Parts: sequence; C-alpha cells; structure tokens
Amino acid sequence: MFYLKTLEKDFMLEPKDLGPGLKETIKRRLTQMMEGTLEPDLGFVIALVGLDDQHIRPGRIEYETGQVEVWVKFTVMLFRPFRNEILDAQVTTVTDMGFFADAGPVQGIYVNKHQMPQDYGFDAQDNVWRTSDMEVEIRPGCGVRMRVVGVDITPGRMNVVGSIMDDYTGLISGETD
Repeated sequence: MFYLKTLEKDFMLEPKDLGPGLKETIKRRLTQMMEGTLEPDLGFVIALVGLDDQHIRPGRIEYETGQVEVWVKFTVMLFRPFRNEILDAQVTTVTDMGFFADAGPVQGIYVNKHQMPQDYGFDAQDNVWRTSDMEVEIRPGCGVRMRVVGVDITPGRMNVVGSIMDDYTGLISGETD
C-alpha cells in the first residue's frame, strides 16, 4: 500500500530562480511537481521524503533560454494498492450494477454486484445494497473494507476493482459514523 522509492528526475529552472537559496528552490519546485501526481507503474506520490544536497548535480545552462537543467535523485512515499490487499474505503456512488468507493487518492474503486455476497440485493427506491435479512446496508457515505481484485494504471488514472465476498470484508461503518 505505502512504500518508499528512490527516483531520478531532471527539470528546468528559470534564471530568476538562481542565486542564494538555490537548493531550497530546487526542493520546493520538486515538491510542487511531484506530490499528488500519479507515476506510471508506481502509484500516487504522497510526499517527498528525502533529497540530499549530494544528490543534486550541477546544472547545465541552455544558451537559447537561459534556463538551467537540473538533475536530482530523491525519495518519495508512494500509495499503490496491490492485488489481494485489504483496503478501507468510503462509498461514493451506488448503482444497480455495484458501487464505487474512494480510498485516499484512489478515486472510483469499483465493486461489481458479482463481487458481493449472494444475499445482497439492490433496492432502487432507497438506492442501497441491502442484505436479505435487512441488517446491512451499503449506501453513499458508509465505510467498507474490501479486497483488491485488480489494479490497472493508465496515464493519469488508476483503476481498481474490489470485492467484499471474503471473510471480514464489507460494511465497517454507517454513513453517520
């Protein structure tokens, strides 16, 4: 789910950014560029956790623009759900085909009706998934625990499919909890 990874990146600095405090400018700029982004095959960058001064190479000046190309090596904390991992999420949308939930930066985790226990049925009037004994209701705003069935990372988006058919998965909190 959460892990650390060392990455390398080069980027351009404007001439106005050069001068005293250059290393702090590089750290600030790198943080702005990386945090909250989805890195292909790695996951969401949660935070920049390490950038040592020795991992910043001297820049190379572009003579046409005056910009400086800087190369850095740094460590980030990433969030990526893996297959068969257990994940807690908040239900956002309920449909007759299943429901969607969010877990941190992963938006729209889909749980299909075939990935729910057989005693769940959809109530179109109340827009909820309900067990046959009427004790459990999955509706927008409630918390669910699910097992990740599949993860697909495409440019700019992470698609996750979940299941609540396993033991100890399903509803963990109501919408008002």
